[in-house]
Amino acid sequence: MWVAAYVAAIVLASPLAPDSTPRYTQLAVAKAARNLREYDTAAAWYDAAIARNPDDIDALAGRMLTAADAGRRETVRALVDSTAALAEESRDLQLARAGALHTVGEHLAALGLYD
Repeated sequence: MWVAAYVAAIVLASPLAPDSTPRYTQLAVAKAARNLREYDTAAAWYDAAIARNPDDIDALAGRMLTAADAGRRETVRALVDSTAALAEESRDLQLARAGALHTVGEHLAALGLYD
């Protein structure tokens, strides 16, 4: 049931440009693509949201977790490093950072974020 909804979201969004859609559309399509393991599509939609607002916690967390799901360790590390200051203000982002590191096998680095 949910798979059909995710597919519908991506199909309906396919004629749209990610950078010219509202934030809620960007995040919904990105999440649907991530759930379908279409990681490049998800990354493009998250990147569009981040380009519009570099401090968008939801977009940053989603982008990081998408990179982790895709096994892109270098991208995860870059995102974790670039969000360190912002994560001090957001428990959600801090948890996403640790979860992404854990997913790509960097368990000690993930634990270190809880200091």
